[in-house]
Amino acid sequence: MDEKFAFLKNKNFWAGFCISFFAIIGICASISWLWGRTYNILSGAKQKARLESFIEPVLMCDPFPFSEGSNISNSLLLQAALNNIFLNSNKEYPKSEDNEYIIPQSDIEVSASELFGPNIKLTHGNLRDLSDFYCNYHENEQAYYIQYSTQASNYFPKVTKITKEEDYLNLTVGYIRPQHFLSKTKRADVEPDKYMIYKLKKNKTRYGYQIVAIKEDSV
Repeated sequence: MDEKFAFLKNKNFWAGFCISFFAIIGICASISWLWGRTYNILSGAKQKARLESFIEPVLMCDPFPFSEGSNISNSLLLQAALNNIFLNSNKEYPKSEDNEYIIPQSDIEVSASELFGPNIKLTHGNLRDLSDFYCNYHENEQAYYIQYSTQASNYFPKVTKITKEEDYLNLTVGYIRPQHFLSKTKRADVEPDKYMIYKLKKNKTRYGYQIVAIKEDSV
């Protein structure tokens, strides 16, 4: 029995054992660090993609800057709300004899509040000066008749930076021309035409935020 376990008294055995033990710990620590870093990168990319989807209906309109607490133009509210419906809603809408989508004004009001918060003031009416859709308001039906296409959108978003400030997020957003996507270029590899700062405030809508301000990037 003593001969069987004699190697336990060998100093070289214990030295080798210690080296192997700490090597295994080092490998495990490295794997853990790499996994944590990879997870953070993937989580950051996922958050950016989610925020890009949220602001896209607004950015597509290429809006003028506005500050928190200021009045947002009615045309932006309507256009962004309609973009939000066509991009992010799973609801199917009926069509008229002229192949126009028929969308209740109540759905547009909900859509606008998802983007800009519950306190926005929306005035219903026609939208005819837009390149990406033609919109007629039928007051007697309280519905919009819309011919819509996303092909004429001015830009698509690329969130490059996110900073937190209490209940706010400040997004540095690049504006990318749609022709880049027609050539199947990856969004991450495209240099934006310009950058803007989107200020989001935390709320209890399905997106978790509302857009409260847009300003030019000072960099």
